[in-house]
Amino acid sequence: MIVSTPFHVLTMEPVMVTDTREEYEKHMANFATQYLDIAKAAARAVGVSCDRVHVEHEHPYQAIIDTAKRQGCDLIVMASRGRARDFGDRARERDRQGRDA
Repeated sequence: MIVSTPFHVLTMEPVMVTDTREEYEKHMANFATQYLDIAKAAARAVGVSCDRVHVEHEHPYQAIIDTAKRQGCDLIVMASRGRARDFGDRARERDRQGRDA
């Protein structure tokens, strides 16, 4: 699953400053497809089923929780994208919000 941030006219994200809304959405769809195809191939190689999901949401943690509930997932595995320092706090917050929702 990849969650992309909705397009904002006022932003500090370089891709939103240089792209139009349509270009941004196309760029994010291509980015998601590229990475999700890699994940699906890796899962297939070890005999694991994998659904590719790309969601646009202002709060990625909420999109992850909502999608997991909708799909009936009983396990969510997440990477830190190199931000291991604050990953634990964010993961605990996601877990708490998932149980409270």
